[in-house]
Amino acid sequence: MATKRKNRVKQDIGVNLVINIFLILAGVIALYPVWFVLIASISDPTYISRSEVLLIPKGISFSAYKLLKNYPEIFIGYRNSIFYMFVGSFICLSGVLPAAFALSRRNLVGRKFWNTLIVISMYFSGGMIPTYLLHRTIGWIDTVWVLIIPGFFTAYYLILARSAFQELPETLYEAARIDGSSDFRFFFQFAIPLTKAMIAVIFLFSALAWWNNYTRFLVYIDNPNLQSIQVVVKQITEKLTSSLSNAATFTEQVEAQKTKELLKYSIVVITALPFCILYPFIQKYFNTGVMIGAIKE
Repeated sequence: MATKRKNRVKQDIGVNLVINIFLILAGVIALYPVWFVLIASISDPTYISRSEVLLIPKGISFSAYKLLKNYPEIFIGYRNSIFYMFVGSFICLSGVLPAAFALSRRNLVGRKFWNTLIVISMYFSGGMIPTYLLHRTIGWIDTVWVLIIPGFFTAYYLILARSAFQELPETLYEAARIDGSSDFRFFFQFAIPLTKAMIAVIFLFSALAWWNNYTRFLVYIDNPNLQSIQVVVKQITEKLTSSLSNAATFTEQVEAQKTKELLKYSIVVITALPFCILYPFIQKYFNTGVMIGAIKE
């Protein structure tokens, strides 16, 4: 028995060692692109073009970030994206959470009908052209409302929130009703505090969707003062590519290529910065919130 136990312990150590090595390699593979972009943003583009920047920066310079001052539209797009990310996410929560709580109540009249209708809306839509014509008829094109109002309600987030509310003990709801609590009081005093993990995950998903949103801004927004950072980055990249192709001399081509390389990495860093700051505060809720409703007893 002792020999078998020692062999089993050795096997466990070997398996754990292999798993740890695999996880370390996977972590290095996942993190290296992030590290490369960071060191490339503070390196001389000459070394980058020669593929000499691998693990540490060379020719350290912050000229890439200083160069951003020549493109004020970046800061306008950055400001807009942060505004849309936070305001849009809070508005999404204000629409999704009450509706999800109502649909989680068994005594809601027409509950099955509304749940079915919401699921159908996840797979079928009116299409881009009819939606555009609708927004133009209302007068929302090139305004903030064409972005904020349609994001007020998302079926996937509603289903996630509904599953979380359904997992609340029914006895808790009954006890609150006996004590004279209304549905509104139960929602704000009990349901919301007990589902913080789910709310944090929905906020993170919504914020990420707003930050990465590109098509909606491209289709509905022409005003440069309302554009997101994603569209602004595309426009700047197109300008730099155009200036590179239109350069008359070799010196101008080299300078245009250098400017493009400098901006490329610095813009990636600043566009990823908000979620590098936001994610650590929400990460502790992520595993719990994303699995809500996935396992049934």
